[in-house]
Amino acid sequence: MADSDSSRTLPSVTRRTLLQMATTTLAARVTAMQPARDREDASACKQDPALVLWRDWQAANRKARALGRWQARLESRLVDAVGFPQIELSLGGRTKPMIVSTKTEIEHWLGGEPESAIRRQRAISELAARQKAWTEMDQRLEYSRAQNAEREALEDEEDLLETFWMTRARTCAGAAGKLHAMLTTGEPREGSEEFPWPQIRIVLEDLLHIAD
Repeated sequence: MADSDSSRTLPSVTRRTLLQMATTTLAARVTAMQPARDREDASACKQDPALVLWRDWQAANRKARALGRWQARLESRLVDAVGFPQIELSLGGRTKPMIVSTKTEIEHWLGGEPESAIRRQRAISELAARQKAWTEMDQRLEYSRAQNAEREALEDEEDLLETFWMTRARTCAGAAGKLHAMLTTGEPREGSEEFPWPQIRIVLEDLLHIAD
């Protein structure tokens, strides 16, 4: 029914703008629910515990993203400095070299025949040198520490999300917070037109207008 009152085109607002609008609106709602003298008192937000969890998830998400960028920058510096801790093996019958990163892989592909012993030892020595250089530069840049910090932050965010999904929203703003988190963490690509992402954006915009 083209002339149905229920028909509706997709909103013109972009995903990025919609998420920014959601963040601003929901953050204002959380602040308004807290007493003026104690903005950190989460118990004051009993009107909607889902909004409290949305705020906590937002903080965890920002932390995980920041650590991810830090880890990526360090990895780029590490790779530029010493390359990856792996080597290439040219094997008969293959048009492209085989990438190996362990001694076991070298022994598997080069075999244990005596005639391969010199080549096998050279490959093992080359790999060991690459790994040593990687470890030393890793310690200098603290890349592994950044990796661990990002991993822990992602685990914390995932735990918060699980609790968030299971907590019943008591307001339109709380329900909007869940859709906001769903779009932020689940949409396969920005502005996806595959079902149900356009529909979720429509519902989120509706809830934000109602909550605002």
